[in-house]
Amino acid sequence: MRLVCAGFVVLVACGSAQPLAGSPATTQTPPDAGSVPPAIDGGQPPETDGGTDAGPVGAPDAGTPDAGPTGGSPDAGNPPPSSDAGPPSGSGAWIPVGPGGGSIRDIAVKPDDPDVALVGTLNGVFRTTNGGLRWEDTGIRAYLGLQTVAFSADGRRAWALDFDGALYSSADSGASWTGPSKALAALAPGGYGFQLIADPSEPATVYAATGGGMFVSRDAGKHWAPFWIPKRDLGGSSGVCALAFDPSSTARMFSGPCGYNNYGGVYRSSDSGTTWTQLHTDWGSVTALAPDPAKPGTFYASLDYGGLPAVVVTRDAGDTWTNAAYTSVPFSARTLSVAGDGTVYAGLFFKGLRASHDGAVTWTDRASAGIPADSTVALAMDPKSRAPYLAAVAGEYGGGGVYRFAADGWRRTSLGIHVEQVWDLASDGARLYAATDSGLFATDDSGASWSAPLLAGPASAVALSRDGTLYASDWWKLHRSTDRGRTWTDLRESDPAFHYVADPGEARRLYAYAYRLERSDDGGSTWTTLFPPSGTFAPGVGAFAVLRDDPQTMFLWSNGNARAADGTWIVVDSGLKRSRDAGATWTSVGADLSAQGVSCAGLILDPAARLFLALNTGLIDHPHGHLYRSDDAGLTWRELLPSDGDVIQAIARSADGALFAALPGAVWTSTDGGDSWRAIADGKSTLHALLPDPTRGVLFGATWGDSIVRAAPRR
Repeated sequence: MRLVCAGFVVLVACGSAQPLAGSPATTQTPPDAGSVPPAIDGGQPPETDGGTDAGPVGAPDAGTPDAGPTGGSPDAGNPPPSSDAGPPSGSGAWIPVGPGGGSIRDIAVKPDDPDVALVGTLNGVFRTTNGGLRWEDTGIRAYLGLQTVAFSADGRRAWALDFDGALYSSADSGASWTGPSKALAALAPGGYGFQLIADPSEPATVYAATGGGMFVSRDAGKHWAPFWIPKRDLGGSSGVCALAFDPSSTARMFSGPCGYNNYGGVYRSSDSGTTWTQLHTDWGSVTALAPDPAKPGTFYASLDYGGLPAVVVTRDAGDTWTNAAYTSVPFSARTLSVAGDGTVYAGLFFKGLRASHDGAVTWTDRASAGIPADSTVALAMDPKSRAPYLAAVAGEYGGGGVYRFAADGWRRTSLGIHVEQVWDLASDGARLYAATDSGLFATDDSGASWSAPLLAGPASAVALSRDGTLYASDWWKLHRSTDRGRTWTDLRESDPAFHYVADPGEARRLYAYAYRLERSDDGGSTWTTLFPPSGTFAPGVGAFAVLRDDPQTMFLWSNGNARAADGTWIVVDSGLKRSRDAGATWTSVGADLSAQGVSCAGLILDPAARLFLALNTGLIDHPHGHLYRSDDAGLTWRELLPSDGDVIQAIARSADGALFAALPGAVWTSTDGGDSWRAIADGKSTLHALLPDPTRGVLFGATWGDSIVRAAPRR
C-alpha cells in the first residue's frame, strides 16, 4: 500500500503481490471532485453501500458522520445507503463498506417468491429479500467456499454445499442455517458437488450431482444414499454435473456423466432413477440440462467433447436428438434455461451468456450485454414470468458479482456482498479508488456509494499523480486516465508490475516494482530499469520509497529470489538497499535485518528522512513481526512495537504524521515517531493494507476476500 504525502512517499506494500494505496495531500483536485464518475457501461448509476461510522482521527468532533453518497440519485436497482449506521463512532470496529461483489459461484431463487434469492460465494452464502437490490450475509463460512445453493420445491427449505462436501441446511427459506453436515462428504470422499437439485414434488428430497456420482437425501439433507453412479469410461471419472425432471412426468428424469474421460452423453430414467438408459446423443460430457415447460418432451442438453462444446435438443422426450454442432457455443454451459417465449439461454463457463431464438441452432451474445466478458455465468429465471432475472457471475481471474436483468441489459446489483479481493487503494483526499478482482471502483463518500467499474476486468494496482492523473493496472497492461476514469489510454509495460508509485514531486514520473524496480519519466509510456543492475537476476522488489525533497535518495527491499544451478529457488542478496544517485547504484544497509526467511510488510520514509521498516520472521512455525526505525539512513535500527508473536500485516503514515501498524490482534497508532503506541481499532485476520483518512477521521483497510473495511479509531 502506498500513501503519498507532502514532501515524501510512504510505501506500505511488501511481498510479491501486496497492494498499494495513495493519498496525496498536495494533489490539485480536478473541478469535478465531488461527483462519482459515471459508468462506462452505458450509464449505470453508482451502487450504494456501507454505513456511517466516521469520527475524525485526533479531532474532538468524533461523532461527525460520514458524508452521504454522491453521484446522483440511485435508481430502483441501486437503493440508497442503509439507515443502519453500523458501529458507533470511535468504536474501533471494522465494518465492510464495499464495493459489493466478488466471485459468485451459484444462485437460487425461491420458487414461490422471486424477491428471495440466495448466492453462494467463495466466502459464504448471501440472501436477498428484495430481488437482489441488497444482500445480507447469512453468516455461513466455509474453508474452501460455497459452490452451489438450492431451494426446495415449496421454497421453505434451502441448502448450500461447500467445496469440501459439507452441507448447510435451512428450514426457513435461508434466513437461518444449521450445519455443516459431513454425511454427504463421507459417502463420496473427494466427490465435491457440482450442483444441488431439489425434487419438484417432494420438498424434503434433494439430489447432489458430484464428482463421485449422483446422491439423494430424502430427509432434507440429514442422510444420503447413492442414486446413480455412472460407469467410468477409459479410466475417467464417474462424475455427474446435472439432473433434470420432465415437468409432465416427474418419474422421468435426464442426466449424464461428466468430467475427465467421460463422454457418454445423455441418459434417461423412466422409473424415478431405478434404472438408466443411454440415449442416442452425440458423445460428450453433460454439463447442463433444461426442459421447455411449455413444450412437453422438449429438453436441451449441453455437451462438451474434449473441449468442443455443443447444445443438443430432443422433442420426443429423449428418443431422438439433434446432431451436435460442436462449437455452436464458444464454451460449455454452466446452466441452461428456457424462457416463456421459448428462448434458450446458456450461461457459459468463461464466455458469459448466449441466447438462441431458434431452438439451439444459432446463438447470439446480445443477451450478455452488461455482463463482464470472459466470465462464468449461472442464470436464474424469474419463477413467475419465466424471464431472465438474476445472474451469478464469476470472473475468469477472480471477482464477479450478481447482475439483474433490465431492458437495456444486465445491471450489477451486488450491494452487501462483501467478498472482493482488494489489491490496492488510492485516494486524492476526496475520492477513494479500489483495485479489486472485479475491476476498479471509486467512492466519494467513504464507501456509502460506489461507481460502476471504471476499468473492466481484474484490477491489480492503482496510483494517482500529483496532477490528478490516474493509473491502473489489470495485471497485464498499465492504463492511464486524465479524466478520473472516464476514458483510458493503454500503455505498454517493460515488465509486469504489481505496484505503482507516483513521484510526489514530478507529475510525469512513475515508479513500478514487482520483479524489478523501474522508472518512467513520461507518464508510463517508456521505462528504465533501476534495479537490479543489467544482466543480473530479477530478485523481486517487495517495497520502495523515495524522498520528495531529495529524489536522489531511494530505498527498496529486495526479496533476493534466484534460481540455483539445480533449478531450485534460493535467496541471494536479500534485504534493504539504498541509493543516493536516483537508482544508478545501490548499497546494502541494515545487514543484520536481512536474513533468509524474512519478509517485508512495509517501508516508510518520512519528511525527516526517518526510515520505518516492518519485517516478519518465522512465518511457518513461529510467525513474529518486528517494526524498526532508523534515523541514520539505515545504518542503525531501533525496534519500536512489540508484536507479541503476531505478524505485522501492514504499516502506514497519514498526512498529519501519525503512524499506524495493523496486527491480527489490533491496529496501533503512534504520534511521536514510534516512541509510544496505543491500540485504536480491532484486528482483522484478512487485512493486508491500511489507508488512514484524517479528513474523514477513519481508517480504510484492504482485505483478502472481505472487500474494503472501515473503522473509526477509538480515542
